[in-house]
Amino acid sequence: MAVTILSILFFLAVPTYQRLQRKAKSAAIANDLRVFATVFQTHAHEAGAWPPEAAPGDVPLGLTPEELKFDDWKRTTPMGGKFDWEYNQTHVGVKYQAAILITPTDDGNPVDGNFRRGIGDFPLFIIEK
Repeated sequence: MAVTILSILFFLAVPTYQRLQRKAKSAAIANDLRVFATVFQTHAHEAGAWPPEAAPGDVPLGLTPEELKFDDWKRTTPMGGKFDWEYNQTHVGVKYQAAILITPTDDGNPVDGNFRRGIGDFPLFIIEK
């Protein structure tokens, strides 16, 4: 009887735990993006120009460890993928002077992967189906 009750409680607790994990990951990514955006904006203001384009996970040239915590930039994000500094790039027909992208880590299938094409062909990361 006790095992049955514990099993039911565990069964009920798992979705809540998973939801809390997703919220924590989303909050961590949002915070990282805010911090990184501030670093890049400060650099552009002080240096007079945005840093040059860099590959995913690579620190853009010109940034120093005092400006940007390199380990935070290079690590895999809580949702997977790497941070990617995009300078003067065009995405889905719109040109951006400065942006931070998170590279996909799934198979890239826009039908059943975590990264899909959203409205207007914008990338969409599925947190929960």
